[in-house]
Amino acid sequence: MNIKKVKPDRGLGRSVPPLFAHVEIYFLNNGFSSKDAQSFFQYYEARGWKGVKGKMLRNWKTLVSDWIYQMKRNAYLKQKALYEKHNLYPGKAN
Repeated sequence: MNIKKVKPDRGLGRSVPPLFAHVEIYFLNNGFSSKDAQSFFQYYEARGWKGVKGKMLRNWKTLVSDWIYQMKRNAYLKQKALYEKHNLYPGKAN
């Protein structure tokens, strides 16, 4: 019998559903919090790890990449809106 050993501190694996520990490690290694990992995990856990068309998802790391991209994009858009609302722009005098 061939048994692969997974190092718990590396967040390896793409299988769905993943262990929460793997998701958390992946988020932490990319500079995000455990809370962000929990939000991601709970969202897809509630959906049964299925996509829009009802098919089982194949690679959770692809989902995390999209999730992180959206988090960064939303943070940027919020900051941009704040600057525009208060007429504040870095490097420009008011």
